[in-house]
Amino acid sequence: MIDNEAVSRIKLEIEKLVKRYRDLKKSRNDDIKEMAGISEANVRADFIDRLFEILGWDIRNPDEYDREHFIRTSSFLKSVPTSSTISICAPTA
Repeated sequence: MIDNEAVSRIKLEIEKLVKRYRDLKKSRNDDIKEMAGISEANVRADFIDRLFEILGWDIRNPDEYDREHFIRTSSFLKSVPTSSTISICAPTA
């Protein structure tokens, strides 16, 4: 179980991450075309990976966090997490 202090710290870190995103968006004048120019790799590295780190995941451990895990669904590939790779409440440590 996660204690209240940890929850507060996680919320604060997520708020900082959201602020970074909003600042980036503002620096691009809230322009969708300018935001679309940011590469997927940069979005993942700057925001998505950081979010999972805040939640306690070891993003450098491929057994815990696999950025490229795909499963075949409805005749096309979808990147979706599986129960074996996701554990928000209890990351492996």
